[in-house]
Amino acid sequence: MMFFQRYFFILMVMVFLDPISSWAQEQSFLRIGTGTSSGTYFLMGGLLANAISNPEGSRPCDKGGSCGVPGLVAVAQSTEGSMENIQMMVQGQMESAIVQADLAYYAFYGLGPFKKQGPARHLRLVSRLYNDVIHGVVKANSPIKTLKAIKGRTIGMGEPFSGTAASMPIVLSYYGVSLKTFTPVFLKLEKVTEDLEKGRLDGFLLVGGTPLAALWDLGERVPLRLLPVPFQPKMDPTFYRRANIAEKTYPDTKAVETLAIPALWLVSDTQSLSRVHAMTASFWHPTTQAFMANGHHQGKSMILRRALEGGGIPLHAGAEQFYREKGLLGGKDIP
Repeated sequence: MMFFQRYFFILMVMVFLDPISSWAQEQSFLRIGTGTSSGTYFLMGGLLANAISNPEGSRPCDKGGSCGVPGLVAVAQSTEGSMENIQMMVQGQMESAIVQADLAYYAFYGLGPFKKQGPARHLRLVSRLYNDVIHGVVKANSPIKTLKAIKGRTIGMGEPFSGTAASMPIVLSYYGVSLKTFTPVFLKLEKVTEDLEKGRLDGFLLVGGTPLAALWDLGERVPLRLLPVPFQPKMDPTFYRRANIAEKTYPDTKAVETLAIPALWLVSDTQSLSRVHAMTASFWHPTTQAFMANGHHQGKSMILRRALEGGGIPLHAGAEQFYREKGLLGGKDIP
């Protein structure tokens, strides 16, 4: 079952194969780190892997086949999230990943949660995908009304190596809240929602793209309320943007102000210029964009002119070449 969860998207690319084609021909593989199987990263990563793949024998793009990179088979792998994705890229266990913008920046420069291990200088940006938002979730009848009110409470904070677990302590510090002032619990999303429903948690914090299926399912069983997460003056606008979670994004929830954090598509600088240029071009192909938009709500927010928002780290040379060709960079130098 675990093998199926981690690798089932490799099977999806087979829909593009002609019946008479053979897998005996040599393929080029790309591993993409995503997130938990119930989260948005895993779903979006699967769509991304499918979109840029183009195995030998695929039908042509203009005949309903893949518009991906010829000979490439991309595989979306389930992980705990951004932190594990970065670590696996650092260790050479993954060539690509979806990562929160703030954590990509901290990792590249060896700051915050990456201070001890030092800079991860091989990380490179391909594109912003969409914006994650911070969810502060409590039961509708909870006395907790603000982030400051979680002091003294038991709060879910994502999985141990997730982006939520790494970035939320930094975010909470802007509101005068530290991990010492409440009891943080690090659990899988499925367990967090169960524990809130059963009263074992007072609430949970989660960074993810809306709508989160697990949170919707919880809202159908238990009345929920979302906490406001307003922008603070000292926050870096590169990573933290004012955002809203719309009314009824989850069952009977009201609209609430929150923070958005860009979700970025990263690759290692060990990937060739030609390969990443081809991957970037295939990702922004109109057919691919229609596929992404139809595959998930967040796919509709992938717009070429916003591809470089929230980057914070250098572009891969192949992606840079593509964006220069499209006029997005002009004469600007890339750090």
